[in-house]
Amino acid sequence: MILTGTIIRKAIRNAILTPVAPVPVYSIMPPDNVDKYILIQDLSQNQLDEKRAYITQGIISISCVEKFTGRDGDLDEVSALANTIRTALTPTRLSTFGNGCIS
Repeated sequence: MILTGTIIRKAIRNAILTPVAPVPVYSIMPPDNVDKYILIQDLSQNQLDEKRAYITQGIISISCVEKFTGRDGDLDEVSALANTIRTALTPTRLSTFGNGCIS
């Protein structure tokens, strides 16, 4: 279990909050009446230790969800949201982790 999970979730949420606006970002399941949202969840950690290094690999799940009724939906908006999140979290040449997401 990652003890800093809340800090990491908040940092990722803050990094993507502005680019994905007005879509709300949650770290717990939202109410049923929310039709489009982003959910940050499933934070886990693996130890990849070896003789010369102590390495920890962290995994976090970011879900883009859009609810619709009948056959009126498509994946265009969800794909656009996923690309926006990917762009916001992808490191640049000068960043230490993401685009200043966590320093």
